Amino acid sequence: MSLVLEVCKGFALDSGAFSFWKRGEPIDWDLYRSFVFEHYQHPGYQFSLIPDVIGGSDEENDELLKQYPLPGGVPVFHQNESLARLKRLVEHYPTVALASTETHIPSYSFDSWMIDCMRVICDEKGKPRCKIHGLRMLNPKIFTGYPLASADSTNVAQNCNNPTQWSGPYKPVNTEVRGAVIIDRIETYQSPAFWEEPKIEQYQLFEAVG
Repeated sequence: MSLVLEVCKGFALDSGAFSFWKRGEPIDWDLYRSFVFEHYQHPGYQFSLIPDVIGGSDEENDELLKQYPLPGGVPVFHQNESLARLKRLVEHYPTVALASTETHIPSYSFDSWMIDCMRVICDEKGKPRCKIHGLRMLNPKIFTGYPLASADSTNVAQNCNNPTQWSGPYKPVNTEVRGAVIIDRIETYQSPAFWEEPKIEQYQLFEAVG
């Protein structure tokens, strides 16, 4: 964290709830709140994710919003929650984070869910009513299709430390350069300013009767 505070232009804070959830471990929300309050006055601080129960109900996550009102706090909307909750979050917060718990994204079900979210978040012209942060959404196949203000993933951390995934005469020589290459590839793309409803062609299938 000391390195982040020293060299990064901006940073956001995440409780690590997804990692704890995958490992089946409890999380200390009070400790996380103390961590946020320790750093939120830094000029590079942008926002922090408000504590959330992955796979929890609307009521459980709404209760955490009341218990942990963090400075610059961003609520998390999960794939299993109601669109009515998303509508409330959009109306009351300047930024909302979208979170999928699917192992591999994008997928058909993920894309379908994101379309439902965009219909709630965006107005009739495709303009988002609030800023959108995409959790685990730094895959260009994802963020180039939606008007995200920001996104995150562990792509760089997972792949820059694995030299076996890199080959050929021009392979990066060390971890730092591999990380820079991945970052450059991500930064080559940009999210759209507006969302356009996808044009879906419908086909009628006929069963052959022999």
